[in-house]
Amino acid sequence: MTPVYFPFTCIAGSAVRMLRLCFPKTVLYQPSASAMPETVRQAVKDFAQIRIPANEDQEKLAAIAKEYQNWAQLHQGRDLSFFKARQGSVPFFDEFSVQEIRADIRRKKEGKNRADQNPDPLFQARIFLSISQEYDMRQWEIGNHLESLSEMENTLLREIRGDEDEDTDTGPSIRSLIAKEDPGAHMTAERLNAWARLALCDPEIPNLFLTTSTAVMEMVCELIPEAGRVLEVEGISLSPDTAGQWQDALAECLSRIELAENISETETITASENADPASAFSMKVYRVSGTDSCGFLNRFIHPESAQRSEGKNVLIAWVG
Repeated sequence: MTPVYFPFTCIAGSAVRMLRLCFPKTVLYQPSASAMPETVRQAVKDFAQIRIPANEDQEKLAAIAKEYQNWAQLHQGRDLSFFKARQGSVPFFDEFSVQEIRADIRRKKEGKNRADQNPDPLFQARIFLSISQEYDMRQWEIGNHLESLSEMENTLLREIRGDEDEDTDTGPSIRSLIAKEDPGAHMTAERLNAWARLALCDPEIPNLFLTTSTAVMEMVCELIPEAGRVLEVEGISLSPDTAGQWQDALAECLSRIELAENISETETITASENADPASAFSMKVYRVSGTDSCGFLNRFIHPESAQRSEGKNVLIAWVG
C-alpha cells in the first residue's frame, strides 16, 4: 500500500527519515516538471514516486512564481498570506497592473468582457503550490541551520565543562527556545484546496493519504467530521536495516482496516517495545467510510459535498 504525501509538494529531510521507516515508497505530486530543485529531488531519491498530474503552461507558471518571489522579497517577505487578498486572480495580473490594462484593451477590441475570462482554478492551484513549495523549502532550510547551530552550541558547552558524555544535559538550547514551525499551519484550508485540485488530475490516486502536519490533520477532521480514528501506533523507533519486517506488518494492518466493513473501536499497537522515548514517534490513522479518493478530495474544494461510494474507504495517516 503506497501512500501519497499531502498537502505538500516537497518533503523535509527529517520527515523523510521518519516516513521511510514506515513505508518503502510514497507518492509526491508536483505542480510542474520544473518546480522541484535538483537538491530536493536528490533528497527524496529512492523514496518518493514523483507524479506531475498537470503539466500545461510550465513557462507561464514558472514566470509568475518567480515574479511573486521577486515582489515578495521587496515588499512583504515570503508570506503566503498575500494570496488571501487575491483569491480568484493570478498574481501580478489584476485590475491595477499594466498587463491587465493592455489585456482589457485587447478584449474590448475583440468584443470580449472580463467576465468571460475567468481564471483557470487548476492553474491558480498550481501557482499557489509552486510558491508554497518555495516557502516551505526556505522554512526547512532555516530549521536545518538552527539544528546545526544547536548541535554546535551543545558541543561547545560540553568542551567548556569538560563533559565527555555526549548525552550530558547542557541546559536550554537554541533548539528548545525556538519553536519548530508546522508549515501546514500556514493557510491550511487553501493548501488543501489547491493540492486537491492537482491530485484530482491523477487517474490513479492512492487510497492512503499521509501527512506530518498536525494542523493539516486537525483541518481534515474539522472539514470531514465523520473521519474516525481507527489505529494508533506507538514506539516507532527502528533502524533502516530492520524496518522491512515492520513495513510489511503495517501494510497488512492498514489493508485490513481499509477493507473492514465496520470498525467499532480504535486499535492500538506498539512498533517496538524497546523504543527510545527521545527518538520514537507515533502514527494515528483515520478512516472515512463510504467514499473513494475523489470524493475525499472534493470535500476540500466543496466542503458541503459528500459523495458516497459504497464499499470504498479512505485512510489518512498522521506521523509525528
